[in-house]
Amino acid sequence: GCFDGQGLNRKTMFLYVADFRKKAHLYMERNETLSGFDYPFPQNLEDWSVPEKNALEAKYIGEGLTGSYREIYPGFFSPNAANISNIIQSLKPEQIEEKKKNKEYITITTEGVVESFFSFKIKKQDSKLLGRDMAKLVINDINNNTIKITIFPDDLEDLMKKVKMFTGKSELIFNSAIAIIGKLDTYEGEVGVIFEDVQRLSAPPKLPPKLKHEKVTLKIPGKRKTKSSKLNDLIDQYEEEL
Repeated sequence: GCFDGQGLNRKTMFLYVADFRKKAHLYMERNETLSGFDYPFPQNLEDWSVPEKNALEAKYIGEGLTGSYREIYPGFFSPNAANISNIIQSLKPEQIEEKKKNKEYITITTEGVVESFFSFKIKKQDSKLLGRDMAKLVINDINNNTIKITIFPDDLEDLMKKVKMFTGKSELIFNSAIAIIGKLDTYEGEVGVIFEDVQRLSAPPKLPPKLKHEKVTLKIPGKRKTKSSKLNDLIDQYEEEL
């Protein structure tokens, strides 16, 4: 990453650094110093977008670091998204239960990025849903709140259909952006979110379409070490390929 000190962007570094190293090594072999070595990095090569950088980071280091959620998923997040975590924390479980008795529910809309998603079979013997699949979804919103969402069987089936429709995938992938409608409920004295419907889905940011390393034409000055003619021929061929 030190090449950024030379005014080079990340795309230029990625595409040309392998060629830079090969030619620098060859120059060093011929001249026993790098003094005078000047590699002509392309100038004004447009850098990758924020989503592309984030996707590359996720691929190579396991975590995307570049950009805010609004930059990584342009146009996806609402400009005035509510802080759902604050809403949940402001309510007491007994308030939710009182509303449920009157068949009243607090409906919310929340948006975030998928941190985890797992489905499991209901094993409670006295449950009407015994043997069916339900799921737990954890998302992180633009306010850096972690929101846990419960998805019951019928809604899970509907969600999977919409995941396929929106993203072409058969499962909800880590780092997908999702906007859902849910209702507040309580379980063992805690307020949580019950999934009702999905509004929007966006697949994780995509990698740049072109990642093949590039080369420049550069004549390497200096004296070759004495080698057999056959080996020199191989070196000449190698240099031409460079």
